[in-house]
Formats: sequence, C-alpha cells, structure tokens
Amino acid sequence: MEGNVTEEKLRSLYNQAMITVYSPIREPFGLVPIESMACGTPVVSVREGGTQETILRGKPACWSSARPAQFAQAIQRLWADREMVVE
Repeated sequence: MEGNVTEEKLRSLYNQAMITVYSPIREPFGLVPIESMACGTPVVSVREGGTQETILRGKPACWSSARPAQFAQAIQRLWADREMVVE
C-alpha cells in the first residue's frame, strides 16, 4: 500500500485499476469516486453520504448496501459488466 503519492502517481494508479471499491462511513463528499471516474475507472460504492451526489449518472458505477454479501455482489456485477451505469 502506498501513501502520500503525487498527483501524477495517483492518476496512474487510477488508470491502472480495473475497479475502484469505495465503502466510506459517514463521508460527506466522496472525492475518491470523482477522481476514479475522471480517470475512466468504474466505481462500486456504498450508497451513503456524498457518494449519492458525486457518483454521476451515465458513468460505469454502481451503489450497494454496506452489507458484505451485497457489496461483494455489486463488485462482481460491475466486474462482469463494466458498462453498468448508475440508475
């Protein structure tokens, strides 16, 4: 795991990722999904707080319950169909 990476390195990591998995608790904004989508990387996130506003419709992404089994299913669905979009 890396910490304190440069913006260039962060962009590179998002571009290399197949999916960004984001499960915040009481996150009021949600910068991670925005950064991920800006790099074209699909996002799986819990439907809580700021992610309801920062995950854009029409982008490969899906929301899920924070329950582990449902969250895992959401990851599997997006992995299988990367064209999946937020409804």
